[in-house]
Amino acid sequence: MKPLNGTKYRKLSKVAQSILADIARSPIPCLELNPGVVNRLVGGGYTNVMHCPSPYKSHNGGTCPFLVITSKGMREVQQWQLRER
Repeated sequence: MKPLNGTKYRKLSKVAQSILADIARSPIPCLELNPGVVNRLVGGGYTNVMHCPSPYKSHNGGTCPFLVITSKGMREVQQWQLRER
């Protein structure tokens, strides 16, 4: 899916950075996140989408897309943590 503002991705916002830090701890279902943040994280190469068993009762044992951090995303999180010290 192409973003409405073209194919260039800007720097991550503070919200997107905190979500990426949460994803570094454990994968998060895409359904819990803003679609724009998901698009920016996947399009920027910070995360990948992986289908895992759904944590939601209404999915009746089906799968759900989860965001999983990539090595590029992990490097970004580590750089932010070093800057905060």
